[in-house]
Amino acid sequence: MTEERHIQDDDIQGALTTLLHQLQAYDVIQNYQLIETQAKDHPALQELIERIKAEQKNVVQFEHYDKPVAAQKALKEADRLQAELENHPLVVSYRHRLIEANELVQYITQRIETTVNDELENKFLETFEQEEPFDEE
Repeated sequence: MTEERHIQDDDIQGALTTLLHQLQAYDVIQNYQLIETQAKDHPALQELIERIKAEQKNVVQFEHYDKPVAAQKALKEADRLQAELENHPLVVSYRHRLIEANELVQYITQRIETTVNDELENKFLETFEQEEPFDEE
């Protein structure tokens, strides 16, 4: 039984690896991976992220030391930097590509789910039809 389960797990792992390779062949996925790498490696974006984190830490510290004016000023700066980050063309493109990639993965997942459910239902019906009917005597 354990060996059979191991074979099934290997089969599943093999199918998942094949699916992953097939997914990576789609332009949508390749475009997403490219823009993701560009965003991660973009020095200006990384600096902006670090500045946002620093301002958020300042907000916490100023609130801790009961400096509401300084906290408000730091919060405004953090919000301004966040808006700058969110509106950066690379980030906008990244989000767009992420949505496209997610839609593809959702579609494929839904197709797999439907196929598996249909197969299970068919096997159940075959098993049910092969059983002998109950005698009502």
